[in-house]
Amino acid sequence: MRRHFDLTTSTPPTVLVAFQGWNDVTGAAFDAMDHLVKATGARLWADVDPEDYYDFQVNQPRIDVVDGERRVIWRTTEIFHTRLEAVGDVLIVKGIEPSFRWKAFLAELLDAIHASEPARVVVCGALGGDTPHTRPLPVTLTSPQPTTREAYDAKTPTYVGPAGIVGILIDALGRSDVTTIAQWVVMPQYALGSPQPKVTWTMVQGLSRLLDVALPEGDLEEQARAWERGVSELVAQDGDMTSYVDTLEHSMDVTELPEASGDAIAEQFEQFLRRRDGDSRRGKQGPGGDTV
Repeated sequence: MRRHFDLTTSTPPTVLVAFQGWNDVTGAAFDAMDHLVKATGARLWADVDPEDYYDFQVNQPRIDVVDGERRVIWRTTEIFHTRLEAVGDVLIVKGIEPSFRWKAFLAELLDAIHASEPARVVVCGALGGDTPHTRPLPVTLTSPQPTTREAYDAKTPTYVGPAGIVGILIDALGRSDVTTIAQWVVMPQYALGSPQPKVTWTMVQGLSRLLDVALPEGDLEEQARAWERGVSELVAQDGDMTSYVDTLEHSMDVTELPEASGDAIAEQFEQFLRRRDGDSRRGKQGPGGDTV
């Protein structure tokens, strides 16, 4: 892990994490971290040497203009530092699931996280499920630690099957004494294109509730509303899809407080991962060679 400056914290930091890949189906959780980095003026503290872990034919570098100069930008996993009122020090990890050498990658990341002596780690993910785009997107918390589940009203993770780097990280942290929480947002299975501003907005709102602080949202709500209108226009062009969405809306509306029903959301999560497990057993390959 390459360090860019000596980290000095006045409080045990909260660590927020998201990875593009298996557990972030459209990159919306990653976009939430990117939004918070920009909105809070966070500074790059450390990053991973991409040469060691990434296939550049999958995660290609890009040429961009930075401070008036053309530069090659190598995509990798980065850790930023910022401070938030009423929270204190915050580290934001936004990364890409590694292509290979996962154990070495995990060791580097865990070394950096533990070196900061964190108060808690919140790992964010997004997944597809049977929820309508016209309603508030379900959010649920899980944790492998009994005391953390009790403190944050989180659910016990029960999934068994192929894992992404997010699942590997949660498992490793859950076996330590670091408070470990996973926040999941469920998005409509029928509208999984990128970007997903409503998921990103929901993710930031969920973190605000979790951290008990008003995180900056910028124009995320406006983007989310525009996305919702765009999806509605597309759905309206297909009678079968319109009926399907109507069914999802009715199912959600007749259920008492469905957006707060942790059991229902957890069941959606389990169904989604079981579907993925079935696809992976059939050898279906997604973009970049990831099995989906």
